[in-house]
Amino acid sequence: MGGFTVENQVFGLVDQMTVDLTTGTVSGILGLAFQVLANSGASPWWQTVQKGSQWDEPVMSFFLTRFVLPAA
Repeated sequence: MGGFTVENQVFGLVDQMTVDLTTGTVSGILGLAFQVLANSGASPWWQTVQKGSQWDEPVMSFFLTRFVLPAA
């Protein structure tokens, strides 16, 4: 992502989703929370990049949009 390289990064892959994903104990996107908040205990991507001293400045931004399926 953005030219950064990290090794041994823990991540989850979702290829199907039920309502349980949005109402359960899992929350967040791309591991943007702090490690102490992660159910998995995994280090989030941004902390891994930061620890690897790859950032000139610890600044990032995201553009999020909602994908809505057209009515059938």
